[in-house]
Amino acid sequence: MFAARRVRVETLDETGVDAYGEPAESWAQLTAGIPATVVEVAANTSRTPPVGQEQATPMRRFTGRVPARVAVKVGDRVVDEATGEAWIVDAVTGPSPVIGAGWRRLDMHRANRTQEVTT
Repeated sequence: MFAARRVRVETLDETGVDAYGEPAESWAQLTAGIPATVVEVAANTSRTPPVGQEQATPMRRFTGRVPARVAVKVGDRVVDEATGEAWIVDAVTGPSPVIGAGWRRLDMHRANRTQEVTT
């Protein structure tokens, strides 16, 4: 069993357009200072190997909980404000942000540390 960590997080949305109007990778901060819980739930899940690599790469899976009022969608990033550790949201379940009561569950995987996260 992995220990739960209570953290303060910010959420980032992939938005951005370059000088030519084409989509560009840039991350806009949606929220900050959100109380959350993050738990590592699996360390041996594999994903499809990149082209030219024979074996699948182990991928660590995480579950997070954030207040239902926080609007998070699949593909957003959740970043621990204290450590800078980032996760990419794979699935969101729970009440709508409009309802605002309870908690939303986030299924996540760790973001590649070489990917730049800017706020």
